[in-house]
Formats: sequence, structure tokens, C-alpha cells
Amino acid sequence: MKLRLPFIGQIVTGADIEDFTSSYAAAVDKVTASEGDFEAKEKLLDVLGGMLQFSTNRLSDEKVISQKLLLANREWVYRNNDVIAQEVSKMEIQLFSVDLKDGQIVYNEILEHPLLDLLDRFNTTTTRMDGIYMTQSHKKLTGDAFWLLDKNGKSIENVFVLPPDKIELKLGDPTDGTANLVEGYTYKDVIDGKQVMMEYDRSDIIHFKKPNPGNPFRGLGAVEAMADTIDADNLTNQMQRSFFEKD
Repeated sequence: MKLRLPFIGQIVTGADIEDFTSSYAAAVDKVTASEGDFEAKEKLLDVLGGMLQFSTNRLSDEKVISQKLLLANREWVYRNNDVIAQEVSKMEIQLFSVDLKDGQIVYNEILEHPLLDLLDRFNTTTTRMDGIYMTQSHKKLTGDAFWLLDKNGKSIENVFVLPPDKIELKLGDPTDGTANLVEGYTYKDVIDGKQVMMEYDRSDIIHFKKPNPGNPFRGLGAVEAMADTIDADNLTNQMQRSFFEKD
């Protein structure tokens, strides 16, 4: 017998599924009786989709990823992600020129350069530490991070870190040996109640990704790789809360 854990849409099996299902149903009945059907659902639902939504959607494919990968950034997942992203965001960026002298490669540090200024402050609202933190966090959670390069002619004036779940890849014909596998990017979002859709050329976007052996187009993040563990832990926490809330 199978039970689909609804937080991230993974499947687990086991001999104790029926006992668990009975206990879970009892918890739902208790909350429903005390607070009403609507409030009970609101109480059991969480940021990952909730126990009452049994999704069968995949977390990623060649073009898009699920928002659930970012919404999983809570409790111990957040703590682990935050520690790593904080450390990475502290790194100092250095720039060097490379010369050949007497047959030896010589690195000369460049102390002033427009690129260093750009990376020191991505844009008017994003500092270097914030930009690197978000980039690392996106990559760890989803396997993908995207930089939008705001250009003025050939110069780059700003860098914007785009949420990876809002980016869809525009793929070329894989059977055409001369085609680019990724032809461009589509950004879709709702900001301040307004629908936003932008088309970007390949040269406008830098795509950082954790290589995914099963998908050459999108990355593989820790949340997708550990979905079963996260589902089980969140479900256990919900059951514990239900137990301690008993009258």
C-alpha cells in the first residue's frame, strides 16, 4: 500500500502505512471538530502545500522548477541553507591579470575596475553580500541561480538576482547540431498585484547551476534530492503539534 506525502509530492511505502493513516485521520477529525472545516484546513496547510494537497507534479523538468523548492526553506532546511549562504557571502572578490614573464605565469592583482565596483554592489538595493547570499541560497535550494545583466550598450550597470522558480528556459531543437540548446529565458511573476512577463536573450542572463546528471538544462538542488526526508520530517512535526494541542 502506498501513501503520497503531500508537502513535496514524493512517494513512500511501508508496512505501517495503515496505522499512520488512522492516526493522521484522527488528528484531522479532532482539529475539524474544534475549529471547523475551513480553519482546520488552514491549520494543517503549511508553506509547502499542506497535508491535504496530494500533488503528483514533478519538482523540475527541462524548462521550469517548482516553487515548492524555495518554500521548503524553513526549520532545519533554512538553518543549514543559511549557514552555508552566510559563509559564502563573506568571500572577497579579487581580480587579476595574467602575464607570462621568463616562461612563468604571473598574476597581477587589479585593485580598481568597473567589474569590481559592479560586484561590490549589484544594484541600488542589493549589496555584494546580499547578492551572493541569494545566489548561493537559490543554488543550494533549487540547483539554479540566475543573474540578469542590466546593460547600457556593452557595459553592465546592474545585476539582478532573479527567483529561479519564475524563470522558464526557451530550448532550441536538440536534433539540430548547430542550434543552441538554450535560446533564451522567459521571466513570469506577479509584483504588487501586476502580471509581469519579460523575454531575455541568452546574453542577458548568467545561469549558475548545480550539475544534474538527469537534466542538462536545470540544476539539482538539495531540497529535490532530499524530498523524502523533508516530507517525513515535516509530517512528523505536524503530528507532534496535533498531539500536544489535544485538550
